[in-house]
Amino acid sequence: MAKDPSGISTTDAVREMYDTTAESYSSMMDTVIDDPMYADILQRLQSRIENIPGMIVDAPCGSGHLLSMYHDSHDAERPLLGVDLSPQMVEITQRRLGAAAETAVCDIRQLEMLSDSSVAAVISHFGFHHLDLEGVRDACKEWHRVLVNGGQLVLGVWEGTGAIDYGEHSDLVAINTDTPVFLFCIPGPTAIRIGRLSAGPGQKKGPAKGAFLRIEQGLLFGIDPAAH
Repeated sequence: MAKDPSGISTTDAVREMYDTTAESYSSMMDTVIDDPMYADILQRLQSRIENIPGMIVDAPCGSGHLLSMYHDSHDAERPLLGVDLSPQMVEITQRRLGAAAETAVCDIRQLEMLSDSSVAAVISHFGFHHLDLEGVRDACKEWHRVLVNGGQLVLGVWEGTGAIDYGEHSDLVAINTDTPVFLFCIPGPTAIRIGRLSAGPGQKKGPAKGAFLRIEQGLLFGIDPAAH
């Protein structure tokens, strides 16, 4: 499996893996999406953007289940956009949502089709682990660019550190960072407060103590454990 200098699998390798597994991933999500966690996330998101204009962007959109749930449960009129590296995932998303959403095959760090300050919310569900630190900075800078003032960013990431083992399914290499499982934050010129939406064993939902993303001039500076 081809890797970049950071040791993470290349963009082409990630695209190939998700193209190959798109149908099985979609079938898995048919069941996984029923986890109450997802309804909770979208309900909390809706409460924050109900009076904020602009589209929701799911980047990467995977099989489109989150956008579909939002459309069916919250706001059938809000514009939706699903983007993904994988043409197969994008095709599945388009089939699932039809005219309810636009889709595009692209990198989540490069949303050139979107104007500045045009997006009410960006959802990024388990895509960060395919990016090195520079890629994470680039993604956050781009999301900061497209989000309106008061717009919301919802991140789903693996908790922990080290390489992610895909087992027999793939020899893809992705990297964990020590970050809360689900993050909710509001872009701004200085600091972003992060809250944990999904609690692991022994953890409680609510604000993740000491977890801040610092975005200054659109650049991600990382988690500041000492921030309160």
